[in-house]
Amino acid sequence: MSEHTATRTLYVIRQGPPSLEAAMLSGFLSLPAAAERAAVCLLRPVAPWPALAGAQVVAVPAPEGRRWSASGRVVRTVAQLARAVNATLIHSLGAEAQVVGGRAARRARLPALWSQLGVPSWGDWVHVSAAMASGGAVLTFAEAALGAQRRLPKGRRARRLSPGVGVPPGPRSARTRRARAALALPQEAIVAALAGPVCRPDAALATFLRAGSTLCHARPNAMLLLPAPKPGAERDVPAAIATHAGALRALDRIQTLPPELEEQLIYDAADIVSYDAHPRALPLGLLMAMAAGAAAVAVDQPMVREFADDRADAVFFPAGDAEALALILLALADDPDQRETLALTGEARARERHDAHDMAAAVGALEAELAGR
Repeated sequence: MSEHTATRTLYVIRQGPPSLEAAMLSGFLSLPAAAERAAVCLLRPVAPWPALAGAQVVAVPAPEGRRWSASGRVVRTVAQLARAVNATLIHSLGAEAQVVGGRAARRARLPALWSQLGVPSWGDWVHVSAAMASGGAVLTFAEAALGAQRRLPKGRRARRLSPGVGVPPGPRSARTRRARAALALPQEAIVAALAGPVCRPDAALATFLRAGSTLCHARPNAMLLLPAPKPGAERDVPAAIATHAGALRALDRIQTLPPELEEQLIYDAADIVSYDAHPRALPLGLLMAMAAGAAAVAVDQPMVREFADDRADAVFFPAGDAEALALILLALADDPDQRETLALTGEARARERHDAHDMAAAVGALEAELAGR
């Protein structure tokens, strides 16, 4: 980037698509004249990004060394970049907000907006306090976070914001045909998928594989679809498949998404998507399944209940209960009307409350308010 670039806002983002950070950023850059006023700093990119709506993009590799010294180098890099692009505001998206939202802004003498994806999941309010030193508000995507306002620094406050995901364009039927063709899945199959990502062969993966095995043994036209393993889990996930669903692999009834393909294909190709994650994780996979028009099944936990209603937008099951999940998958496989009802209500809720463009507009309004102080 050159010194004369007339950029006012520097967006700092850690993860690429299909993360919530990427959805939020895409929403920001879709707003009128936003791309011309934006620069994007990618921290620890897992793959090269294409140009984002005409905005300038710079990738910052993950530094080596101890955690805090490495973080310090990231802060200095972001501060230097902010000065180079003539930024007047740093907007941090995602997990790096603790580091970048406050410290880089202070070093660069810039105001900053600090945003966090699900504050309670981090549980480290020391860093929250440090990051909030330069911002006027903290955006939260979970109702539970509002209860922690007493722990925020004096003069700061939390603001509730609904998370947003990209709503895929075009009719569901056409997207399903294209996705199944891309993945070489039979068009007539009943496809049950696990919402991503799969970081390690944890209990969620084992529960889905055991339940999916029951489904596939009982229904000859059923298949399972898994997201691509994250770096570090490339060997562990196939081992988990061999342990819990080896017979399905031999029969070519289970498939893993190739890492070079977009995870959105899972949500477009599947009839049923099962979501299971840590109780404090933001249920991004559930929201993406709903937005794509798939019938959603989700583990019953407080964070999930904030974004879906049981038997309306999704069907809930107890965490770790493979038998209960199997019964739900069997019932949905045999009842296309119920699958369609869940898909329609889930998609309507996602469009109404969780569209990335609406979220970006809401955050952008707060950003303009803070920048104008």
